[in-house]
Amino acid sequence: MGINISGQWFPIQQDVSPLLDAIGRNYNLSTAPSCVFEGEDKEFDYGDLLISTNPNQDGTRDIWFSIYITGGDFPTSRGIKVGSTIDEVVEVYGNRYFWESDTIKTFSISGIQGDITSPCIQFTIIDGLVTAIEIYYPTNV
Repeated sequence: MGINISGQWFPIQQDVSPLLDAIGRNYNLSTAPSCVFEGEDKEFDYGDLLISTNPNQDGTRDIWFSIYITGGDFPTSRGIKVGSTIDEVVEVYGNRYFWESDTIKTFSISGIQGDITSPCIQFTIIDGLVTAIEIYYPTNV
């Protein structure tokens, strides 16, 4: 799991600094004391893209565990972006998915619904179109 920005691959659960360098430093930053680790959890908000991080074990780096896309030109590694159709999602990701709610279609590495330890990609589908994408790998399990 990860995201491709301008031809460069950024795997999830890595230091966020190279990803921020690739996207740019024009974001709003929110911080809060981490409820799981020493240091601060952070959110880097670009408006149509939100990156969430936790501090690493020694508090020296911010590790990204979620990227939430609601617009812009941020396609997944398989070319799906906000505005793609549900048929396009199934065409490139296959039928190994489950619905988290009426609007969230989830593809996880394990393929097991409710497996909160498995990295996943979620597509919010409204009226047959992708309105949001989240690439997520929980760090607190």
